[in-house]
Amino acid sequence: MNQTLRSLAAHILPPALTLIGALLFWEFWVQWRDIAIIVVPPPSEVLERFLDDPAFFWREGGWTLYEATLGLLLGSSFALAVAIAMAHSRLTERALFPLAIIIKVTPIVAVAPVLVIMFGFGTTPKVLVAALISFFPMLVNAMTGFRDVDPGALEFMRS
Repeated sequence: MNQTLRSLAAHILPPALTLIGALLFWEFWVQWRDIAIIVVPPPSEVLERFLDDPAFFWREGGWTLYEATLGLLLGSSFALAVAIAMAHSRLTERALFPLAIIIKVTPIVAVAPVLVIMFGFGTTPKVLVAALISFFPMLVNAMTGFRDVDPGALEFMRS
């Protein structure tokens, strides 16, 4: 029992203390620098808002989940279509893969403001950011999967 308690404390205590330290630093930093609440709210304000209106967090969290899921589906679907095209044609791969690399290495922080200017502050730019984030990993994994299929299995499926 004592060993289990020590093991539990050894696993829980370091991250818990780190989290508490980060929250305290955040709280004092915002107050010390006199940063506007609308820019960076301190944890105490977030907690107060949560206690006053917990439905707000569920509602906004639901919208965030919706936008992220939509972006994941969009980015993954597009990546899968591109991966299928690239797997069937080396010419298509040579034409599209450099563009995929450009998408991957372009910082999202640079793209997000452009998307907001183009589409406003609604759902569209958020979905597109999530799609851009999910596109390249899905493309690479789909390409790897398509390339690693056993030729015997392909022949079996054709027969």
